[in-house]
Amino acid sequence: MKLNYIWKCRYCDFVGKSRKELQNHHKEKHHFTGHSFPAWNKGLTKETCPKIKDYGEKISQNTKGKPGHKHSEETKKKLSELRKKEIAKNNGKWWSSRSNCKRSYAEEWTKTVLLNEIKDNTFVEEYHIGRWFLDFAWPNKMIYIEIDGTQHEWSERKKMDEEKDNYCRDLGWKCLRLKWKDICNNTQEAIEVIKEFVLNNKILEHEFKNITKKEQRRLNSQKRKEEQKNLWNERKELILNTGIDLLKYGWIEKVIKETGLTKRMIEMTIKKFPEDFDKKVFKRGLQNK
Repeated sequence: MKLNYIWKCRYCDFVGKSRKELQNHHKEKHHFTGHSFPAWNKGLTKETCPKIKDYGEKISQNTKGKPGHKHSEETKKKLSELRKKEIAKNNGKWWSSRSNCKRSYAEEWTKTVLLNEIKDNTFVEEYHIGRWFLDFAWPNKMIYIEIDGTQHEWSERKKMDEEKDNYCRDLGWKCLRLKWKDICNNTQEAIEVIKEFVLNNKILEHEFKNITKKEQRRLNSQKRKEEQKNLWNERKELILNTGIDLLKYGWIEKVIKETGLTKRMIEMTIKKFPEDFDKKVFKRGLQNK
């Protein structure tokens, strides 16, 4: 049974003979591509169309009191009272959300150095002064430390940092500003600078080395090799100091149980140090490779 479809346009009185003809009509007359419908209210206003007028009044009622609309005097008083209660609750701080923000890795590292290396816990994080916030501040000493990431090298950010330092300097504050990349390349020297500043309120004369990316990769590779070498030595000492007779059959299972190392780790350690394990290991305990 063949169905007879009526290909009628929903926007005008046009009736096509086929679906393709109706689609062409939409493209030519209504600019409809098939992915989006044309605006039904094009050219209509609330004065000429009651539907648009009702819809506008409904939106106005639903959005009353939200951004973009003026508050009444009564609402303003209520908001003012709520804000005063919040400030009193936060011990007079008008801005308390900054202290709840997640700290950067650089700031967390500096905090760890202050607590563990310098043994100082008298600092205040995100200390509010004027319209600024200080990374680590000592209000009783009038000193503060700023740790700058790469974003502080932007021209606009530099101007803001200068304004911040000038404002604090006029109030009698002293600042130590360090770049995170300098700390990464000269960690021990940076720790000594921070230590001298916090304990003795002095800024040591320092000139951090600017290491290139190629040099940094070489140093990282050298560091990884050194760590790997130390790891192999620890495993060797662990196996030799177990007190287990390595010349007896079944020694490898006892070493695994005693040290927690895998069979693969033990085999690789023995191959790594053949002179230390020569004639000290029962050969049948290992895989023949």
